[in-house]
Amino acid sequence: MLVALYKGELESLISKAKTREKNYEWLQAAETYRKAANIALKEKSLSKAAEFQGRLGFCFYKAAFQAQTTAQFRNRMKLAIQFYEKESKLLSEVCEEENQVTPS
Repeated sequence: MLVALYKGELESLISKAKTREKNYEWLQAAETYRKAANIALKEKSLSKAAEFQGRLGFCFYKAAFQAQTTAQFRNRMKLAIQFYEKESKLLSEVCEEENQVTPS
């Protein structure tokens, strides 16, 4: 039952994030994806969490080009890189899990 609750919440968050992306509201979309990533991690869904980390990276990358100052631009680019690195790490974990042989 808890899983169904999280699934509904995830679908709602994803819908909000996509709407915010369409409106070029990159920082708000990033915050929404951050919430979705946290839910996916709680549910031990590493592939979904990785997907959301990638979306976070993309949102911060796009938000960097809306920055008002050079410092904001650099900070957002650094955040984008950090989230892409988190995505890469999670995807590596997913691959390791899939390649593990389970004893019979």
